[in-house]
Amino acid sequence: MKKTLCACMAAVLALASLPVLGASAEETTYALGDVDMDGVVTNDDATMISRYVLGYITLTEEQLKLADVNEDGVVDLTDVTKLYNEKQIYVLGDVDMDGVVTGHDTAMVSRYVLGYITLKEEQLKLADVNEDGVVDLTDVTKLYNEKQIYVLGDVDMDGVVTGHDTAMVSRYVLDDTYTLTEEQLKLADVNEDGVVDQADADKLYTEMQVYSLGDIDMSGMAEVGDTSDILVYYAKVSAGQNVELTAVQKNLADVDLNGTVDITDACYNLAGYARAAAGQKAYNRDNEKQYYYAPVKIVIQDPDDPNYTGDLEPDTVYVPKTKA
Repeated sequence: MKKTLCACMAAVLALASLPVLGASAEETTYALGDVDMDGVVTNDDATMISRYVLGYITLTEEQLKLADVNEDGVVDLTDVTKLYNEKQIYVLGDVDMDGVVTGHDTAMVSRYVLGYITLKEEQLKLADVNEDGVVDLTDVTKLYNEKQIYVLGDVDMDGVVTGHDTAMVSRYVLDDTYTLTEEQLKLADVNEDGVVDQADADKLYTEMQVYSLGDIDMSGMAEVGDTSDILVYYAKVSAGQNVELTAVQKNLADVDLNGTVDITDACYNLAGYARAAAGQKAYNRDNEKQYYYAPVKIVIQDPDDPNYTGDLEPDTVYVPKTKA
């Protein structure tokens, strides 16, 4: 028994004499520019370099190496310039790290606080917008009230959630040829399930949009007066006149989603009004879940044409021929 204990003791002593190798032997590596060594390059790092150059703060030897982003051996304002121009800098609040603070970031922080998702270490640093060391509902409030540029649902990024946003999402879901940018897709995912689909379009249409597509005068309904406003706008712009319309109104007038406001938009709007007046779905008679205008046929109508019969076709807008 004693021999066994002695053997065990000898083994323990032998192991104890070996050099200790562990996590403490590994050094954390920081990217150039990460002066505060928090794992992500942000505005805070640029501010630290600026304050050092101006003499307001001191930096450790390791921080000075990280601050020399142009690697010329000197820490000066050229490092700040290089940091802004060439390094990836994320502002506080840009939790999804896409370069802009939007309602998607606010939603991510909110879902993290409520325990629905996890965030990476660098995301947690960006989520702590009040910089108190804790990510909680006060950060969500600050993001919502002060930081975010676009709210969820504002897919066209004009500052208001309208039928134009709904139409963009609806067309993205139903039309394979219609695309959205990565940032727009994040804003389009209004139910925050990670997928942009019919449920998002439905939620936008039934719960979120403030004005309907084509409601250029923002009266609460797209009607004949709006069609007239679109035509007047198009005529004045074509004549080189300046027309005062807000970005929101221009988007509402762009009912065919092609980025311009012209006579085609007026025709689509008129066709939608006619459908609605007849008790049909304004956007598509055959699909009540489509929230953008189905194509309409535009016919230049000349009553003096001997072949003119006066028969009206469905989903067709007749435009009188202008007489010379």
